[in-house]
Amino acid sequence: MRWATMLIGYDFDIEYIKTDSFGQADGLSRLIQRHPLTQEDCVIASVEVDVKQVFADAVRRLPVKA
Repeated sequence: MRWATMLIGYDFDIEYIKTDSFGQADGLSRLIQRHPLTQEDCVIASVEVDVKQVFADAVRRLPVKA
């Protein structure tokens, strides 16, 4: 969840590549499970989601005139 929160601000595409074509294991997929999510990370992720939701709601309520 922590990585997803950090990456959400970037525009990127995820491309699947068979291991037959690639051969090497992705390092990030191996490392993430070894780092437990701390309480601080949960709070930061929660606040970040709340702030984005409040901002999106505020933008939706703005009057739009063309």
